[in-house]
Amino acid sequence: FRILIKTPHHVLSLLMLAEMTRVNLLSRADDFNLYGFGIRFKSFFSNNRQFLSKILKGSSMADKVLVVDDEFTVRDILTDFLTSAGYEVILASNGEEALAKATEEEPQVILLDIGIPVIDGIEVCRRLKADGEMRFIPVIMMTGFSYSKGEAVEAGADDLIRKPFDLVELSSRLKGLLR
Repeated sequence: FRILIKTPHHVLSLLMLAEMTRVNLLSRADDFNLYGFGIRFKSFFSNNRQFLSKILKGSSMADKVLVVDDEFTVRDILTDFLTSAGYEVILASNGEEALAKATEEEPQVILLDIGIPVIDGIEVCRRLKADGEMRFIPVIMMTGFSYSKGEAVEAGADDLIRKPFDLVELSSRLKGLLR
């Protein structure tokens, strides 16, 4: 079957929704119909770096983003999107790894899923904000569940974004925190 996607940020929203509901769209769809053309998802990101960079103008290659999520699909999509936008991306799949990478890599911002294994995102955020050197790193918490923004802020997060989220909205929030 074909899926009509009108804008690039719809791609991420659709795939994140599919991941959350455990529906594998990529195995069920031969391609995506993007702007009326049949284009494979992976090739969209790899062949349209300039287009995506225009959407996210203003980001600098010096800006490192630590992406922490236990879902491979979410990490992969965010890596493609953020790299295309000019960010350097560091990945972690659990809380323990996130704390280690934050210390080693010194990112400028952290995208942190709440529901990660080993140490959950709320506790990771608390530990980051309690650390003298890392407490000023902005943290955007991500969730597909019903956590309130208040819970995230209490843990020290600078923002909370719900999955599936819009790439343009994510880009705006990243830019705002990196100013």
